[in-house]
Amino acid sequence: MSKQKINRFVGSIGAFIGILVFVAYIPQIIANLQGEKAQPFQPLFAAASCLIWVIYGWTKEPKKDWILI
Repeated sequence: MSKQKINRFVGSIGAFIGILVFVAYIPQIIANLQGEKAQPFQPLFAAASCLIWVIYGWTKEPKKDWILI
């Protein structure tokens, strides 16, 4: 598998997880408004998203996207 294909695959996963980060805010906001503890899904999705975008930055050619890392 070439670096370009890996980069495209990782970027697609990153975009999907980025959507999950924002969707995971909804139950957290609802729980906070009700005074209950929220589930750890949103922070976990955010951490996974950060990891995926760092991998994306490392596999990107040319290295003009180092600012992502």
